[in-house]
Amino acid sequence: MKKISIILMIAVSTLAFSSLFAQLNGGPSKLLRHGIQPPPTAVPMGSGPCIDCATPENEPPVLGPDGIDVTNGGCWYQPEAFTNVVDGSVYCSNINTYLSGSDGYTESDWYRLVLTEPKTIYWSVNSPIDGQVAVASGPCATGTFIYVQYTSPGVYTYSATLPAGEYYFVYLSSVWLGDGIPYPYMTRIATTPPGAPETWCSASIPTLSQWSLIILGMVLLGAGTFYILGFKGASA
Repeated sequence: MKKISIILMIAVSTLAFSSLFAQLNGGPSKLLRHGIQPPPTAVPMGSGPCIDCATPENEPPVLGPDGIDVTNGGCWYQPEAFTNVVDGSVYCSNINTYLSGSDGYTESDWYRLVLTEPKTIYWSVNSPIDGQVAVASGPCATGTFIYVQYTSPGVYTYSATLPAGEYYFVYLSSVWLGDGIPYPYMTRIATTPPGAPETWCSASIPTLSQWSLIILGMVLLGAGTFYILGFKGASA
């Protein structure tokens, strides 16, 4: 019985992933979302994992009708909407589930990164819920999903060396959270390994040794400028 249950789980997961792949291939006009069935109770609300230096996603706590996400609903909505990120971006975001008729759905947050040359990318999500991560190549009309994975509560990191191009990093819930109840999570996209979540912003904040080098450089630059000006003054 246990073996049959595992086989069924694999089959369901494969079907869900195939559906997710097809949605981007079909283009944004289909406005499809990855469906989840709402159980009788929602996942208990946990404390937020965000740190103060993370940039707010600024998604409204309550989405529009049928979970319309105009902030970063990505390729699945018109007009397309993304959170544009660069190397080292750290965001504090919300994920929602909602009812449409009697069916449960998860909204999706799409983060857009454009690479001008091949780079190794580390995408990390720190979330209190069971979720789904997906990575897609763009643009929406012709892009495909290149990676999908279910995730457990805590930190999950995807890493890969990607060629130059446009990429979408998508986060969704895989469990029912309640109808329109936002759950906070934190995400980071960078070319360096993430480390502990509390250090995710450190790459954008100079360390003490870096500040020392910056100050030393400024002192040397100032001294060099005075020397040149003094030398010219003496020559005159």
